[in-house]
Amino acid sequence: MKERLLVIHVPVIHRGYLDLFRRLAPVVRGVAIIGDELAKRLRFLEHDISALRAEETFGFVAALKLFDAVTVLEPVSLPAIRS
Repeated sequence: MKERLLVIHVPVIHRGYLDLFRRLAPVVRGVAIIGDELAKRLRFLEHDISALRAEETFGFVAALKLFDAVTVLEPVSLPAIRS
């Protein structure tokens, strides 16, 4: 049974991310995309002007239908992934 959750910052969609998602799909239950607000709080993930909004990335990843669950991770949702 897949129990792992991939927490990831995806500022742009490119072949490397698609390959990563396809490779991890068999062993990862879901994906939590680091949201814009959380990325702002994590200084090393500062937003690039060309970066997609987290909700846009969510749409792309969800459309792949590789994972049981895809969410956008924001500060208020952090306690939910601890369980």
